[in-house]
Amino acid sequence: MNNFFKKKFIFQNKKIFLFCIIVLFFIIGIFYTIYTIYYQKKKIQEKIVSFFFGKSKGEYW
Repeated sequence: MNNFFKKKFIFQNKKIFLFCIIVLFFIIGIFYTIYTIYYQKKKIQEKIVSFFFGKSKGEYW
């Protein structure tokens, strides 16, 4: 009976461990996506701003 519980506990721990890893990857993925979107947005905004300011100054072709 004790051995059975040990095996079950280890199996449960593996499941929990796997679940934690999946959740961790999910969270990292979300943060990475948010970061890349924010970074791209910033870059695009900078390009637009430089384009308009360049155009108004006559520096842009």
